[in-house]
Amino acid sequence: MDKLRKLAFEKRQVVRETDDGEIRIEGLKVHFPCASLQQIKSSRVLDILEDNAYLSKTVVAHDGRVMFGELAILRYLEKDQWKGVWVDTPHSHGRKDVLWNGMPPTGVAPALPPKVSEKFQAIKEKNGGELSGFFDVFAWKGDGDDFIFIEYKGRSDSPNDNEMEWITAAISEGVKPEQLCIVGYDLPS
Repeated sequence: MDKLRKLAFEKRQVVRETDDGEIRIEGLKVHFPCASLQQIKSSRVLDILEDNAYLSKTVVAHDGRVMFGELAILRYLEKDQWKGVWVDTPHSHGRKDVLWNGMPPTGVAPALPPKVSEKFQAIKEKNGGELSGFFDVFAWKGDGDDFIFIEYKGRSDSPNDNEMEWITAAISEGVKPEQLCIVGYDLPS
């Protein structure tokens, strides 16, 4: 998280009200470099992606590569020895969990390590079997004893009720507020 924190130009606590009271979540305001039109054209990202949901997402530049903000967060975490996935909740339905560690459609993440998978499934089940509201990036160190969840808020993204339900489920499964983080273009109040 050190590299991501260094990138942030504003840091503050974001307050969320849960059924059990107020929690404070670390918030980092980050503006990833926008991908230039030339970078987008040469990357051929738009030629490969056929799903309109992906085509409407803003892409950013990271180390000269075009990617979504969730994946840029992962790249910064990897510099600090974290492993992780982008939890693509809009494309996850029913029993199908869509997890990426690279750009769609080819960057499908490998299977989660056992401890990581157990935590993922426990929170999902506590949330009614749904991924709705699951924070965008799930990262861990080692075998999964240390983990963090990061919600990415792009330019016009705002908090929603599903996130609060997921936060409540995660806390009830032993996730501590300090294991949650919101990274955004603008931080919610």
